[in-house]
Amino acid sequence: MKLKTKQEIENIIKKCDRNYTEDNKNLVFKCVQKAQELKDLDLEYKTRLEYVAQLTNLNYHEKAIPIFPWLLECCDTYPKRFRYSSTLWTYKWIVISLFDFASISYKQIETVFDDFENRYNKYGSGQRILEYYKMIKTYRLGNPKEALQHLRNYEMVLKNGPLDDCEACMVDGTFDILIEVGLFDEVLEKARPILDKNLTCVSVPKTTYPRIMYVYMIKDKIELAEKYYQLSIQNLNLEELNFIDYHYLVLYLAVNNRFVEGISIIEKQLNLILERSSDKAKCLFYQSCNLFFLKMFLQGKNTTILDLSSSIIKKDLPDHQHNNYQTKKLSGWFKNISYHHAEKLGLRNSNNFYHEKLDFYSDIFKKLKQ
Repeated sequence: MKLKTKQEIENIIKKCDRNYTEDNKNLVFKCVQKAQELKDLDLEYKTRLEYVAQLTNLNYHEKAIPIFPWLLECCDTYPKRFRYSSTLWTYKWIVISLFDFASISYKQIETVFDDFENRYNKYGSGQRILEYYKMIKTYRLGNPKEALQHLRNYEMVLKNGPLDDCEACMVDGTFDILIEVGLFDEVLEKARPILDKNLTCVSVPKTTYPRIMYVYMIKDKIELAEKYYQLSIQNLNLEELNFIDYHYLVLYLAVNNRFVEGISIIEKQLNLILERSSDKAKCLFYQSCNLFFLKMFLQGKNTTILDLSSSIIKKDLPDHQHNNYQTKKLSGWFKNISYHHAEKLGLRNSNNFYHEKLDFYSDIFKKLKQ
């Protein structure tokens, strides 16, 4: 598509708003380039803001992080000229993505989060949203008990603020912490309005279903776990990277010896993960792959057909011929790489949270695979 006028670009940005796809992401990037050619700062701001939204919602966080400061600089240099509230809203997506990359130091994270908190306070965001993001921060940095305290603080602030996420997303965002500390019944109780479709949004309940499936799997509620597995498959888009959601699903399929379904997920998601540099993605999803292929091997499947488009993983994976891999070697490779990324995150966070998390999944797998 050839872009010629400002009006054409603005029409595209309007059309792509809250419609996050690979095609739209690429189209919006062309809009950014054209706005730069036109030397129209206001138009460039609009296109960059939408491009960051596309990147973060499609899990291209490593591309969004270096772009975002430009938006803040525009707002700081020209007060009231740009949509500062929209920039602050987008800041949330940047902040929560920082924790997934071990290359971003603890000091850098603290500096960015302090700036984020100061800006939100000056804007009058209220404490509810700040407690919520402190909850996410402390959890992602490996302090689930401290995160739980921030969760309780967030729940006690009843007054909504102008920068709060939608209620469905905020409730859904508490589930990983509650699961981490073993409060499974509380997850099910809080999820009821979502599962009854009384509390929904663009992302919820599709991101809720895998967590509910996992809770019922842990509680050995077989029929309910299967119900929410099916809902997950029906609502998630396998063509988009969802490493947390699919990490839960691959564990479930491993436990239940459903290898054909698991392979189809692994092939799609693995190629997407390899395009990203998130240590957290590789840490968690690779552990699911490790346990999945271990279960295949224990069930007597010594070789595995794995169709991967990425030349990167074909080069690094254990010896194979025509996409035919030795299952035990696959399991070992994924285990080693998973723990490698857990170690990197642990060194940055000064704790063993991710290493212990991987151990926990192994222990759960051993109990459930019987």
